[in-house]
Amino acid sequence: MDPTVRLVTSRDVAAAAGVSRSTVSRVLSGVAADRISAETQARVLRLATEMGYTPHAAARQLRLRRANTLGLILPPMSQRFPGTHAFAQFLNSITEVSDKAGYSLLVSPASSPERTVQMFRNRQIDGVLITHPRELDACLDELLRNGAPVVLMNQPMNGREVNWVDFDNVGATRAAVQHLIERDHRRIGCITSEPGFMVAALRLRGYREALERNGLQVRSEFVVSARGPLLASQGAEAMKQLLAFPEPPTAVMCYRDQLAFGALRAIEEAGLRVPGDIAVVGFDDDPASAYQHPPLTTVRADFRATGRAAASMLIDLIEGRGSRGSNVLLPTELIVRQSS
Repeated sequence: MDPTVRLVTSRDVAAAAGVSRSTVSRVLSGVAADRISAETQARVLRLATEMGYTPHAAARQLRLRRANTLGLILPPMSQRFPGTHAFAQFLNSITEVSDKAGYSLLVSPASSPERTVQMFRNRQIDGVLITHPRELDACLDELLRNGAPVVLMNQPMNGREVNWVDFDNVGATRAAVQHLIERDHRRIGCITSEPGFMVAALRLRGYREALERNGLQVRSEFVVSARGPLLASQGAEAMKQLLAFPEPPTAVMCYRDQLAFGALRAIEEAGLRVPGDIAVVGFDDDPASAYQHPPLTTVRADFRATGRAAASMLIDLIEGRGSRGSNVLLPTELIVRQSS
């Protein structure tokens, strides 16, 4: 840029429009513009465009005491969303909402939550989104003590008053198990995540509620926790444990589609048929679910809706429109295919 060219300021636009600088600021920011006549708004907008006026971002951030940046803490790789497609949907939706509202997105790993706290203290970020908040309680408490706007992408483990967005994990799993019961299954197993994750606890609760409401026994030996990254190999190992019983389950509810893929493989290798001998249901509606052998019945969860709702809630908190402790519970849909 030519250093001899003077940038157009809001004072220049105000002088040309015959209004005050505060009026120019209100019109261009959209704040209290309803108190300014349509004619004046049109004149200010036209002159700002013609004169090539661009608001100074740094000055605006200093005035509003904002960095116009959202922090996003991602879980460890082993606990990320079940497949790159779902994760991409989630991340893209957050980016779309933040871009539209004029915010950047800064991604941090769960392995360095202290860095996120420090960045908020230094006013480098305005608020924080946290996915899979297990093992981040200390970070969360510190952020809340510092007055940081925070939104969780899962229900909190300890019931603390914090904003969150999540799927109806209890209702979704209950409906999936009810679907199996209505197909005359009475011995229903569950391949779940390792203990300690709120999502796993909620889905296990839905599984148990469905059995109890139908007068069926909840057999602890039929609940197997997969370890590690929760991929197909862990699902296969868990399914082999269930198949080792003298009377194995005739149906199994899986915490993730990836685990269900492994369960399908283990059943096939055991010389059994799906759903003739054992029915299988997953959760997430991974794009590969429809192409399994047989196609997998699963719970469809809208990860784009989660990202949009969480990012919008956080921006509302930052800009003073939201309330602390609010939450959003998103619906799910059971997609019935040939595996059940």
